Amino acid sequence: LVLLLYRRRLVALQEDLAGRILRPRDDSIRFTLLATGAAGLRAAPLPLLFLGLAESFDPVASPASAYMGQLFSSLALFLFFIDLMRIVSEPSGIGRTHFNWRVATMDRLHHELTFMTLWWIPIAAAASVANRLSPTTGDEAAARILILLALGMLIYRFSRHMIRELRLAGGVWFSDTLNRLRVLLTAALVILTVQTVYGQVFTVTVVVQAMVETVWIGVSLLLIHALLVRWLRVTQRHLRLNELLAKRPATATSEDGASAEEQVPDLGDISAETRQLVTASTMAAAGAALLYIWSPLLPAFEALSRVVLWTSTSTAEGKTITNQISLATLLIVAVLAGLTLFAAKKLPAAIEMILRSRTSVSPGARYTASTLLNYLIIGAGVIAALSALGLRWGQLQWLVAALGVGIGFGLQEIVANFISGLIILFERPIRVGDIVTIGDKDGTVTKIRIRATTIRDWDGKELLVPNKEFITGRLLNWTLSDSNTRVTVNVGIAYGSDVEKALEILRDVALNHPKTVREPAPLIVFENFGDNALELSARSFIDTLEGRLQVMTELRQEINRRFEEAGIVIAFPQRDVHLDTQGPIRIALDPVPES
Repeated sequence: LVLLLYRRRLVALQEDLAGRILRPRDDSIRFTLLATGAAGLRAAPLPLLFLGLAESFDPVASPASAYMGQLFSSLALFLFFIDLMRIVSEPSGIGRTHFNWRVATMDRLHHELTFMTLWWIPIAAAASVANRLSPTTGDEAAARILILLALGMLIYRFSRHMIRELRLAGGVWFSDTLNRLRVLLTAALVILTVQTVYGQVFTVTVVVQAMVETVWIGVSLLLIHALLVRWLRVTQRHLRLNELLAKRPATATSEDGASAEEQVPDLGDISAETRQLVTASTMAAAGAALLYIWSPLLPAFEALSRVVLWTSTSTAEGKTITNQISLATLLIVAVLAGLTLFAAKKLPAAIEMILRSRTSVSPGARYTASTLLNYLIIGAGVIAALSALGLRWGQLQWLVAALGVGIGFGLQEIVANFISGLIILFERPIRVGDIVTIGDKDGTVTKIRIRATTIRDWDGKELLVPNKEFITGRLLNWTLSDSNTRVTVNVGIAYGSDVEKALEILRDVALNHPKTVREPAPLIVFENFGDNALELSARSFIDTLEGRLQVMTELRQEINRRFEEAGIVIAFPQRDVHLDTQGPIRIALDPVPES
């Protein structure tokens, strides 16, 4: 009664939350969770009444009383999820406003669920009650008639829409997977109807009960998947907005004009991979739920367990254990391998998205966490697959010893690079986005793999450097602790120029550039008396390596302009030519040939 009294307020709350999510800056997954909760409360009154009726039956009083209690509990759960989806598909429901589901699909779903709520569910409930009471009353005809009526209504509704759509779309209609599933469902309902006519009511009851459980589990997984996708979309939008706000007006360039921006995974790719992971996880959960629900009708899997391919024995605590590898075991191993590969590829992307939403986590830490998670998933998958095959450490120790000898001779470089890669991930002498110099090559670290690290130089070329060189060789990391670096601008002025004025101009130009830092202060030095000029230099620190050459160019341009305004001449090499006048100088005019 309380929920019915607050029904209008819940509707108003849903409409208000639908208006709030239209502003991208203020959008939050919290609004969607509140709207989903309001929809659940709107769908709860009648299911709560059914649960109350279920509790009123004493399960120990009689079998009929226990049957009725179970029946009303099942009906309450089924009715709740059906009514919840009906509310979700309303014109102002969260299906359209929050989840961006197709309008035509929502209209169709709302119409069908309204029909089921008003007409089909009462008949189905009456059929269930008559079927549960038939063992005590002895009247099976009424239950069978009501079951046939309920099945006939579903067949009529499904077939009518399918025939109409088939006439409009023609043979193309069958190319859609959803339409094929609708045909299979209609065929299953027809088979159940035939079974009911021939008196196989128990089988029909088991199948229908499994269908009911499939419906509410499917609705639950569908809403969970929609909420997770909605959270990903909101998170991606906020991250993109923060990046745009933090982006500088002009992107500086690094050495030779190449961009030295932090090499991070693209946000769109991360979101796509994470969405695929969410979808695959939802499908895996749905598959496990279907297997559990329909297991009484799937004896074929038990037949696979009886097909033994080979047998292995192992000893544990002095006891001999026999392991039988069946066809079902190989199927499980194949599923584990597929899930491991998929999770190793997609789950680190989800971790990247979560850590990236926290501004305190550095890019190197995010990359380290995702890479180590990748290794952990692959290791766990391999161990699980070997355990499913019945392999134990005692059986693998000789193989490991043989591999150790082979590694010592032929694979030592690969192993050394792998161990060096782990040291890099834990010790972090370099991180993704660092600017490093190794040997005569320098560039930005873009990837840290198992065997080698990728460095992109200023020409855009990617250099693969074995990980061992970063650990055993000399490495210059320009951005290990901070990104401050010093630039030096040398200039020579002509003899006789105002040196004090020139030094003052150099100091003023270095201090007023937007990328130079005040601490440590710029150092302005009168270097030397050169052969052709008075040699001066300006040394100042800049806050980033991005656009190092651009900063030096801007400093030189400003110094040149200020020197011209002050009348200070920038010197250039000069030579004095002396003629030997001790002897005669011959001067001759040669005639030009006529042709």
